[in-house]
Amino acid sequence: MALVIRTEELEKLSSVIRGDSVETIAVVGSEGSGKSALMTALAQVQAVPTKIVRGNSAEASWPYSGLSSFLTAIDELQGTNLLAAIQHNNSVESAFTVATTLSADLRRAHLTPFAIIIDDVDLFDSQSQEVLGFLFRRNFAKQLRTVMTLSEVPVDGPFSTIPKLLLEDMNATSLFELGRSLSTPLARDAVLESITAASFGNPLAYKSILRAMPEEALNGDIPLQFPLRPGSKLARTVAPLLSGLTGEVCWSLKILSCAYRVSAEAYDQMTGVSSRALDELIALGHVYRSGNELEIIDPRVRTTVYWQMSDGERRRLHEELADLTSSINQGQAAWHRSFVNPSEGLTADLLAEAAALVHRGLNQPAIELAERVLTTSHLDLPLAGFIQLLEPLVFACEFNVARRYLQIIHGKIHPRTVSPDLLRLRVLVDFAQTNTIIDQRVSEVVDVYKDEQPQRCAHLLAVTGLCHLQRWELDEASQLATRGMALDAADSSSATALCVALALFRQAFAGDELPGREGIRQQFDAIRLAFGTEVSLILIAQALSIAERYADARNLLDNVIDRSAHLPNFWIIFARHAQFMNEHRAGDYHQVSVIYDLLSASYRHPSSFVLHRSLMTAVIAGIDGDSTAAIEALRRARRLVPFGSNSIVEGMIAVRYARVEMHDGNFDAANRNFSRAAHLMSDVGSPHLLRFHDDYIESLVYSGDASNARTIYEEFVEATRAAPSKWAVKATARSHALLLKGDESLEVFAALLRSWTGLDHEYLRARTFFSYSRRLKHLGYDLDSNEARIVGQEIFREIGIGTFGSVRSHDGPSHHKSVFDLLNDKETSVVNLLTKGRKNQTIARELFISVRTVELRLTNIYRKVGVKSRFELMKLVEEESGKE
Repeated sequence: MALVIRTEELEKLSSVIRGDSVETIAVVGSEGSGKSALMTALAQVQAVPTKIVRGNSAEASWPYSGLSSFLTAIDELQGTNLLAAIQHNNSVESAFTVATTLSADLRRAHLTPFAIIIDDVDLFDSQSQEVLGFLFRRNFAKQLRTVMTLSEVPVDGPFSTIPKLLLEDMNATSLFELGRSLSTPLARDAVLESITAASFGNPLAYKSILRAMPEEALNGDIPLQFPLRPGSKLARTVAPLLSGLTGEVCWSLKILSCAYRVSAEAYDQMTGVSSRALDELIALGHVYRSGNELEIIDPRVRTTVYWQMSDGERRRLHEELADLTSSINQGQAAWHRSFVNPSEGLTADLLAEAAALVHRGLNQPAIELAERVLTTSHLDLPLAGFIQLLEPLVFACEFNVARRYLQIIHGKIHPRTVSPDLLRLRVLVDFAQTNTIIDQRVSEVVDVYKDEQPQRCAHLLAVTGLCHLQRWELDEASQLATRGMALDAADSSSATALCVALALFRQAFAGDELPGREGIRQQFDAIRLAFGTEVSLILIAQALSIAERYADARNLLDNVIDRSAHLPNFWIIFARHAQFMNEHRAGDYHQVSVIYDLLSASYRHPSSFVLHRSLMTAVIAGIDGDSTAAIEALRRARRLVPFGSNSIVEGMIAVRYARVEMHDGNFDAANRNFSRAAHLMSDVGSPHLLRFHDDYIESLVYSGDASNARTIYEEFVEATRAAPSKWAVKATARSHALLLKGDESLEVFAALLRSWTGLDHEYLRARTFFSYSRRLKHLGYDLDSNEARIVGQEIFREIGIGTFGSVRSHDGPSHHKSVFDLLNDKETSVVNLLTKGRKNQTIARELFISVRTVELRLTNIYRKVGVKSRFELMKLVEEESGKE
């Protein structure tokens, strides 16, 4: 289990066992943090012979019992007899004597590399801890690697100076995976997410709550009972935290445990305004005050306190709180009343309060209220109220919860009566989680409701069409737009907005020039009428990005992100995805990495946008040069895409696979994946969408398949004529140079690189330098080849890809630097000779390099400085000299 949930920590500790790091390390974590499971997994690394020694509280009063276990483990592994050095004496002098004797014996012993893992060393007797601390501080055995665990390290304790690894509270993704591995396959993800929230990052709490949950609730067959039952282990763990509290403070905790939040006014009336218990709870960090509301910070404390009360005590508190909050907050009053008289009509107030909480970002309390509705409503499920709650849940990215409630609603109604609103939410959830679209179901629902609810049907068709646009499925989106326009009784704004967005995408795909600022403004207004400002900006930005207007797309998306404080999480992530793709196409991999980090922080649940996350992870792994991580992410993505469901996404995955194989030199495997991508993308007709044809041709050339490479090249040229783009023009020129042989190819490569004066498509320029370098080496020009390779690596570093694929730090814009600040020593030497009027041949002779190398350096100098010719370079140098 530790292998699943503590992978980063396991790798750090494995480096200690392997001898690649420090010799001794202390793993520090609270009870339930997973220390023991981590040590068990560590023992299985088997880099060297390893033994685990575990502390035992029952032996804490036995002098040297812990040290005996430690030395026995060494004796068993090394065939020594160190145990004989212990003299059972409780005096400090004896501990020192034992320590010095052992240190001398171990230094004399002929040891081979081995490891000892001590779990719960703080349960050892004090004498053993003193001796071990003495030995570890002096690195007593060079061949020994030691990992120990303890709950805390006192500043004056024997292990205070030993390097430490702190086990932080586990993140939601790790705990969620823990739950999946511990529960049955039928367990609902939404239920596991609620357990994650209740466990407060602690694995012990997670396991305890999970095991206390009825199987029917875990599988989603019955509603959850909040607060979730703690289980016996969690109750025993939390009990010591509460043992020292006064009766008045405990009474306050009982009141606050009855709800996700309690009105401060109601609390004061129950405890007395003069009560100081609240101040004490706030000072202890148990309670947080937000405006006029109070809540217990740690859900483990809340659940333990609540379930320690008797049924009668809980009922009395709920009854009193219901009366006190009835005039303050109807939703909170309905919550408490549902525990007193669940047959009352409370569902409307509960669901209204739940929707309000989601809008405030308090999703987990909203889920508690919704589950309470399911508990009390029985067969009479309030569908309209649930639909009002589902929409904010979807846009808060609570997809598993929304899916669970959608399935419950579907189970309560006849399949033919699924409304357009319900299906629209289902479409969004399916698209966000698995990138799938259920067109047939949409068509069936529209057939049923087109006369009764034409406007809602039109909106369902438009939203489904937008999802198709995100998958670059223009024909499917067009069919839905046409059907939306044909709904007689409906306002046509939704269908019109979809048609406008579709037209923009068609222009971008065809390589046509998109409208200018005023034209874009008109299209924005048309889309905004149906879908709002944010969606309109994102859609237009995506079309601009496909049309290679990266700066315009960047400005629109920045506008969306600037409004993020007022946006649901769904649209923030949607905009970040568009930013990621725009910067990826623009070739700014510094920004790609930054956006990826921002996106990773935005995902609240491991089930959110799983396909997009996998594809982006593969991109980042490719930037980092980590083929293993890239392949793992691509396999995950491939599992998420049903065969034949989306040819473009399947093609995108195939391209990423091919590039990984190409990076590793497996050209035959790369060719197979490129061929698959070409087949999947054959109907798209826009070669610049996935941008892989030049890489495909290069891989074919390197594998010796020149005939097939030329065929692909001819198809590439034809497709570029049909859908031109700046990238495609440069990529076809690069491919042409790759197909040529001998010095002719070198001349074409050199001419292409000299003509490449702008700063666009820097990734493609770097790849061209690498291709040029490979061709030079093949023809025997080793020095020139090395020079071209260095230039390519330098470009990679500048755009965010290191020499070996790792992302390097970004120094920011360089417009404030002088010419010579931008150049390396070799390039500076060339410029210095240029200023003296030397020609290329003379420069080559004086620097003992070839003319071709001089030309390569000049090409890179022009690129760095931002000029197009020798004349412009000399003019710039002269201007800077005059300023100085």
